[in-house]
Amino acid sequence: MSLEKVLSISGKPGLYKMTKQTRSGFLAESLLDQKKISVSSRHNVSLLTEIAIYTLTQEVPLREIFEKIAYEDWKKIMTVNVDAAFLCAQALISSMTKNSWGRIINIGGLSAHIGGRERAHVVTSKA
Repeated sequence: MSLEKVLSISGKPGLYKMTKQTRSGFLAESLLDQKKISVSSRHNVSLLTEIAIYTLTQEVPLREIFEKIAYEDWKKIMTVNVDAAFLCAQALISSMTKNSWGRIINIGGLSAHIGGRERAHVVTSKA
């Protein structure tokens, strides 16, 4: 499926595709579970092709950002930022439970807050 058909709808989690136009809006189908919802003109709807990363000098379409990220780079970032936090917590949980005490503190950078051009994989892993 191309990005031209993928929608993000305000107030609705996940991504959708438009299936049928109605008098008051349209019907959309969830890409996750294929459930259909009615979307009215009160909802803010964005096509993924319209979403861009904005910098001081230009706007870069999301499609271009993702086309530049190699899957191996994506996996490496997810392993470091997501899997490592899970594996550390998993390794410590039995000791913390046994002692009835413990803290796990994950420290991250600013990427989740300020984004970064050509760093969609890093920002995604910190969301």
